Order: sequence, then C-alpha cells, then structure tokens
Amino acid sequence: VIHRRKFENCTSTMVFENDEKEER
Repeated sequence: VIHRRKFENCTSTMVFENDEKEER
C-alpha cells in the first residue's frame, strides 16, 4: 500500500508541475 501511495503522489506532482508549466 505504501508503495502505491508513493507512486500516486509522484504522479500527482508530475501532473501539477506539467499544469503549471503549461499555464506559464
């Protein structure tokens, strides 16, 4: 479960960063 949570967090961060870059 911990591993899956870590993976989800990583994906969320990647998506957030991508969105921010696109907006900029």
